[in-house]
Amino acid sequence: AKIEAGRLEIVYSPVNLYSIINDIKQIFSIQTGFKKLKFEITIDNHLPPNILFDELRLRQVLFNLIGNAIKFTEKGGVEINVRGIKKIKTENQIDLIFEIKDTGIGISPSEMNTVFEPFKQQQGQSNLRYGGTGLGLSIVKRLLEMMKGSIILESQVGVGSKFTIFLSDIEVSNTPVEKKSTESTSPEHLEFIDAKILLVEDNKANRQVVIGFLENTNLHIFEAGNGKIAIEMLEGQKFDLILMDMYMPEMGGKETSLLIKQNEMYKHIPIVVLTAFAMEEDILEIETYADSYLTKPITKAGLLTEIAKYISTKTHTLYVDNKEFAESDFLEKLNACILEQQIPTEFIIQYKAWYKDSEIARKSLNTNRLKTFTLELKALSQTFKMQIFIDYSNYMIQLLNSFAIDKLSTALGELEQAYSWLK
Repeated sequence: AKIEAGRLEIVYSPVNLYSIINDIKQIFSIQTGFKKLKFEITIDNHLPPNILFDELRLRQVLFNLIGNAIKFTEKGGVEINVRGIKKIKTENQIDLIFEIKDTGIGISPSEMNTVFEPFKQQQGQSNLRYGGTGLGLSIVKRLLEMMKGSIILESQVGVGSKFTIFLSDIEVSNTPVEKKSTESTSPEHLEFIDAKILLVEDNKANRQVVIGFLENTNLHIFEAGNGKIAIEMLEGQKFDLILMDMYMPEMGGKETSLLIKQNEMYKHIPIVVLTAFAMEEDILEIETYADSYLTKPITKAGLLTEIAKYISTKTHTLYVDNKEFAESDFLEKLNACILEQQIPTEFIIQYKAWYKDSEIARKSLNTNRLKTFTLELKALSQTFKMQIFIDYSNYMIQLLNSFAIDKLSTALGELEQAYSWLK
């Protein structure tokens, strides 16, 4: 309704693309893991770290499409490709392309033109199985139009679908994006006291994400598919916190929250609303019946930080939020080894052959390919007992596991330098 009324604003600010991609990997790896689906993200070399864009709306578009891809895929997997095309005439602009490809149920040719219309769902789609109101793709299309973008759908029934997003003339930002943190410590390492959380959410996939985020935290999660079920559960046991979705069948989040806050037995329980909209008027209304809110798509760090406002944590040493990987001194050590002639000729021959053969993996920035690439380097290094390369392989594995793409690009550049040095 806000989009139709023209009350939804697009707000441009510096955005870190790798941060968004990292959150995508973190959140959707949980969902694909539950369904035992393959999940790959590939990023090309021309993607700048920071752009000027509306981060919230971009996240909403991507998370909606990726969520749908996973929801409608039972076997195979979901693949995401991110490309940046440099503009010839303007150095500070790029075209961004996102491809979301799945091996799901597919869409028939007769329905491909209507799936972007409000309240339209594929014929034969089971509401009981897949849920939804048919608004998702309509909102995606309108948001993209507001951001001067477009979307193309390719699909085949029983084979899968591919959604391609085009965003043209995106300004590259030279302003570093500061990490968002309300604490001097990382919420990833918080250890809570034993507590019960009531998660009120009709979407099973969304519940799985929250449950995955809260694993090994001493927080015990109880699920309710709508507000009516939540009220019944409150009558049977005590909870320390409620995470409340807004739009649910039978009884929505607002109605449920108002009933809870009007009840003397339950009104002391903090309610954190999970909402896809965060306009000022929405926030002001939420504050009348809830204690706080989180904007979807939620992140693990954001969720844990918010929970820590209401549930106590145990006293222990925490890791610093802005802790960076130790900068590698690989090239300095390698130069010393070369000068002292400590590198076997056979290792140099095999390293150069391996490096040349791995060009596709290096340039794709596909995490699965790069893991294979790195493990091959480690195996080769172990064969010749080249500790400097073994250590560097371990360093790269650490970067891959943390999806530190910017540092990974630097690491790949150092391996290229090593290739040119070894003779």
